Amino acid sequence: MLSIVMSGLNAAQKDLSVTANNLANAGTTGFKRSDATFLDVYSSDPSSNPRTQIGSGTALGEISRSNMQGQLKTTDNVTDLAISGRGFFTLARDDGSIIFTRAGNFTINSTGNIVDSEENKLQCFAVAPTGEHASELSSPLIVLEKSPGSANMTLGANVGPQTMVTLKVGDSVVDSHLVSSAELTAGYATFTSPLLSSAVAQKVTGSFDVTNLSIPIGANDAGRTLLIRSDGAIVKRVLLKVTDASPLSVDLPSMKPEDAAKLSADFLDNGESVAGVGQVKTRLNDPRVASSQYLGIFVQSLSIDTKGLINANYSDGSKTTIGAIALASFPYEAGLRPIGNTNFVESVDSGPAVITEAGAPAAGDIRSGALEQSNVDMTAELMQMLKAQQVYNGNARMMQTSVEMVSRIIDKA
Repeated sequence: MLSIVMSGLNAAQKDLSVTANNLANAGTTGFKRSDATFLDVYSSDPSSNPRTQIGSGTALGEISRSNMQGQLKTTDNVTDLAISGRGFFTLARDDGSIIFTRAGNFTINSTGNIVDSEENKLQCFAVAPTGEHASELSSPLIVLEKSPGSANMTLGANVGPQTMVTLKVGDSVVDSHLVSSAELTAGYATFTSPLLSSAVAQKVTGSFDVTNLSIPIGANDAGRTLLIRSDGAIVKRVLLKVTDASPLSVDLPSMKPEDAAKLSADFLDNGESVAGVGQVKTRLNDPRVASSQYLGIFVQSLSIDTKGLINANYSDGSKTTIGAIALASFPYEAGLRPIGNTNFVESVDSGPAVITEAGAPAAGDIRSGALEQSNVDMTAELMQMLKAQQVYNGNARMMQTSVEMVSRIIDKA
C-alpha cells in the first residue's frame, strides 16, 4: 500500500507543479497553459484475476499544452504583433536555426532588423517592387536612414543670382553651385550627396560668396547715409554709426568684375562723392559663413497590415515595402517542443512546419499594435490547485494510516 500512496503523493505534487507554472506565467506574453494527465497502474501478471485485481497507483501520462488563443491586448507599438489564428512567428537564431513563437513583442535593433528580446530575427518573404513575393525566407532589414543625405544652408541678405554657395564636411567640399532662383525664393540652398550622413552632421559647414567693398569715410561722418551706386543706380544705403571705422567694409551680392568696376559711393545729404567709379576697392568671391543643417532621410513611421506587409515611411515622403511576415503552422502544434522564452522547435510529434504568408487559412491574420496574452484562466488554475491540494492531503493521510498500521503490527509481534 505504501507504493500506491507514494504514487498518489508524487502525482499530486506534479499536478501542483504544473498549476504553479501556469500561474507563474499568467502575465507572460504568448504563454500557453499546460495540463497534467495521469494514468492508472495495474500489474501485468497474466495470471491475476481481473475481478479481484487492485491497482498499483497512478503515473504521469503526459503534460499537454493548450493552444487556445489568449486575449489580445492593444499597445502603442507598431512592432508589437499578435496572430489571430493558429500560426506561429518564424524566427532565425544567430546559428541559422529556425524557432517559432506566439509572442510578438518585437523591436527594431540598431542595424534595422526586427528582433525579439534575444536578438532572434523575425523572418519574412522579400517583396519585389512589382509586388511579387520571394519563396525563400529572409530577415527584413529596415534602412533607418537613406543615403544620400541632404543639408540646407540658410541664405543671407547678400545673396543674388550670381552667388556661389558651398557646403563642406570638415575640410572636404561636398558641393559648390550657383544659387538657383528656387533657392533664392525659398531662402535656403539644398545640397544632396552620399557624403552626407548623420555620422558627419556636426562637421557640416556652409558658406556663400559676396562682393566686399572697402570705402574710405571720415571721422565725423557718423549719422550720415552712404549711398552705394552701380552705374549711377543706388544698390545699397548704409547709415554710418559712431563705431564704423575707415575704410568701411560693405558686402554686396556676388557680381562680375565688369559690374564691380562700375561701383561708386556718395552721401545722401549733399551728394558729396566719397569714392568715384573705379575708386571703390572690391574683393570678389569673398566667402561668408552660413548657417547649415544636416537633413537626413529617416524612417518616420512603420505600418504592418493584417497580411503582414511591412511598409517604411520616410521623411522625404517615400515609402518602401520591407517584406511580408512569414507564419508557420503545424499538423499538431501541441507537439512542438518548448525551449524557453515562449519559443518552440518542431518535433516528430508536431510534424514539419508549413511556412506561408499571413492570411492563409491555417496561419491566421496579424494584428499590429497588439500582443497576445497568456491563455491562463486564474480562477480555473486556483480551483485545480485546491483539487490537487486535497488529493495530496488525502494521500498524506493514507500514508499516516499505513505507518500506524505497520507500527501496531510490529508492537503486537
